[in-house]
Amino acid sequence: MPELTHFQILIAVVSLSMAIQIAAAWMALRLIHVTDRHLAWILIALMSCLQAVRRGITLGELLSGSGLHSVVLADQILGLAISMCMFAGVSLIAPIFRALQRTGRELRATVAEKNLIIEDLRTAMDHVSVLSGLLPICSYCKRIRDDEGYWEQVDTYIREHSGVSFSHGICPECMAKIMSNMDAPPENGKASTPGT
Repeated sequence: MPELTHFQILIAVVSLSMAIQIAAAWMALRLIHVTDRHLAWILIALMSCLQAVRRGITLGELLSGSGLHSVVLADQILGLAISMCMFAGVSLIAPIFRALQRTGRELRATVAEKNLIIEDLRTAMDHVSVLSGLLPICSYCKRIRDDEGYWEQVDTYIREHSGVSFSHGICPECMAKIMSNMDAPPENGKASTPGT
């Protein structure tokens, strides 16, 4: 296998450095939509592109033979190392920004969900009135004594203190009692009335 000449090594180093600079610029431009920081990534991409142009000029000089004596291999290897560091930096920082973007989306979704729950709770609280404390109730007639000492019907008290409205009906047990009272013969010749 033939050994590479100094010229071939120079061409390879400069070409590789130029390709890495272009790749770093492309990756920097892709991070614009991830971070929404246009200026920073455009400047990094511009600097990488200018470095690639500089490497392209050097490559052109090498291929034309005009700059073979002025191009130092050590300088080009140092340039290649800097290009690799730049590419590695952009490559390694990209996942961090993508994770931050994903976390930001999740956080915005969580905050929006929390705000909806808070709004639902506020709406529910606007419609809820709560009775609390001890209610003195008559064990016989089931009326409730209010704060002024007056006795009120349960439905009246609850309506005034909670905003609840009642509709009246007859439960099946009471209906059966009423019907049985209507069917029973009158006592002492008097007609029976419901509820007496």
